[in-house]
Amino acid sequence: MEPKEKLEELHKASLEKADEYLKSKGEIGQEHHEKINEAKKEWQAAWNKFLELLIVLEKLEI
Repeated sequence: MEPKEKLEELHKASLEKADEYLKSKGEIGQEHHEKINEAKKEWQAAWNKFLELLIVLEKLEI
C-alpha cells in the first residue's frame, strides 16, 4: 500500500473514531456542537493543505 493511501485510511479512521467518541458522550449542547463542527472544518482544511504538500513533493520527486 502506498504511503498516501495509508495516510488517507488513517485520516478517515481518525474522523470515525472522533465521531464514535462524541456519540459515546451522549447529548452535547449547541455551543459545544458548533465548536466541534468548527474544529472538524479546521481539521479538513489542514488535511487538504497536507495533501497539496504531498502533491508538490511528488512533482519534485522528493
